[in-house]
Amino acid sequence: LDQRGIDHQRIKAVMAFGESVYKQGMVFMYIGEDHVPNHLSRQRDKYINTVVVMSGDSKTLITCYRCTNPARYLRRKPKFLIGKKKAA
Repeated sequence: LDQRGIDHQRIKAVMAFGESVYKQGMVFMYIGEDHVPNHLSRQRDKYINTVVVMSGDSKTLITCYRCTNPARYLRRKPKFLIGKKKAA
């Protein structure tokens, strides 16, 4: 998290105010441009386009990152993970 420059306050804001998408057995939470609450509007650029990935069966944080258009990116993401095929 520190390597990507995303602090704990931003993660908490995404979890509290963001939209959730359930795909690939995980929960993808994001704050788009329309989801930033009024009290965070001064730091709007800091919060928009932040994605937090959590495991689907528990509330374990897997990773977080920034994406230019998270709603479109997550909508196009496949429903299931595609694994590598085993060699025969």
